Amino acid sequence: MRRDGRLIASMAKMFLRVLALVPLLSCGCVFGLFEKDPKTDGESCDEDDDCASERCRGGMCTGSSCDSSAGCQAGFSCDEPAAWEEAVSLGTAKGVCIPTCDRCPFRVEPRWVCSDPEGPASSPCGYDASPWVDAGEAYDGIVGDPIAVRGEVELDDGRELVSAEWLLQGTVVASGLEAEITIDMPGTWSIELVVTDDEYGSAAASATIVVCGEPGAACAAAADCCVGLACSDDGLCH
Repeated sequence: MRRDGRLIASMAKMFLRVLALVPLLSCGCVFGLFEKDPKTDGESCDEDDDCASERCRGGMCTGSSCDSSAGCQAGFSCDEPAAWEEAVSLGTAKGVCIPTCDRCPFRVEPRWVCSDPEGPASSPCGYDASPWVDAGEAYDGIVGDPIAVRGEVELDDGRELVSAEWLLQGTVVASGLEAEITIDMPGTWSIELVVTDDEYGSAAASATIVVCGEPGAACAAAADCCVGLACSDDGLCH
C-alpha cells in the first residue's frame, strides 16, 4: 500500500506539471523555448531563415540593411544604394552590409570574390550567385547531319534550372543541356548556351562547331569539305 501511495503521489505531481504548461501551450510560448536566435552577418548558416538578414550566401550570413558602415558587423562595410535608387525611393533606400576581403571566405568558397586580393584587407568582397555554365569543347559535324551538343551548369545552393537554350546566330535551335542541332552550311560556327535559374539568374557560354561537307555538298573553299575531299571548280566537294 505504501508503494502504491508513492506511485499515486508521483503521478499527481506529473499531472500538476502538465497543467502548469497549458497556459504556455495556448499562447505558443513554450515553442519559443526551442527557437534559435537568428544569426548576424559573418556567422555560418545553412539557409536564409538562419540569418537575421534572411540572406545566407556561401554558408555565411550577410546582407543586413545599413545606412553606413557603422551599422555593420566588424569586417563588413555598407554598400550604399546607387544615386538612382535614392532618387526613386525618395531617400528611403537602404544599403546592405557586405564582407571585406579579410572577412569573406573567398579562398575556400569560390563563389565569393575579393575585389582586390593583393590590396587592402578592407577591399569589398562580393558573392556570385549566377549560374556557372559550360557549353562543352569544340564540336565537329557534317552538313545536314544532327550534331550532339552537351552543356553543364552549376547553380547556387537552393536554385533550380528553369531553361537551357542553344542559340546559333542569335536564333534558338535547341533546348536542354543535351541536344542535337543541324547546320546546313559548312564552316566554323559559334554556338551559345544560355541558361536561366528560378531566381532569374542567367549566364551564357559559347563553343565552336566545325561543319564540313561530304561528297556533293556545296563549297566555296577546300576547308568547306571533309577530310580527303576537295572543293572542285563546279562548287561541290569531291
